[in-house]
Amino acid sequence: MRVWPWGFCAFLLISASEQTAYSAPEREGFTGDLGIGVSLTSVNSKVDTIQTCLPGVVCSSSSEPRTDTRFGLAPISVSLGGFFNPTVALLFRAAGTSYFVDGDQWLHGFYGPVIEVWPHDRFYFGGGVGLALFGPNPLTNSNADPSTGFAIDLRAGVALVNATHHDATISVEVIPGFYGDDTVVGYALVGAWKWY
Repeated sequence: MRVWPWGFCAFLLISASEQTAYSAPEREGFTGDLGIGVSLTSVNSKVDTIQTCLPGVVCSSSSEPRTDTRFGLAPISVSLGGFFNPTVALLFRAAGTSYFVDGDQWLHGFYGPVIEVWPHDRFYFGGGVGLALFGPNPLTNSNADPSTGFAIDLRAGVALVNATHHDATISVEVIPGFYGDDTVVGYALVGAWKWY
């Protein structure tokens, strides 16, 4: 009578070990991911201040730094590329952060190559340098004229669910973008589906 609990426990252990062996990721060849999440976007800009002057008096103007931070969405992100070996991949990534002002969605986006490294089956990190765009969403605003610059994309994540050719992941992403005198930094928490 007392054998069945031990037999049941043994069955669960064997099933779990077989599942783990079966679900070990095979990271090779073509890879990519598709994600969406929440974000914070911090816009650092300089605001010109003009001093009022009397006629005949030379006046000067100055710039003061100003920072606005807004909560919003991390719009759909996409990465496509391939593995060099089971732990290192080169991908093209389109990602960013956004927020809403008076019904208009403002986007801070990164578009460029990234290196992704998997030191463990459950953890990864990556980074790259690419094109940055900042301004109203061109899909919803016909007058959109985004600022261009360059951005750095830094990302670290964990695989919540491993399978042989798929992972469900959650990651933290930081995207500092440089637009002349202005700097925009996006912070995102992204849930993604990865495939191999």
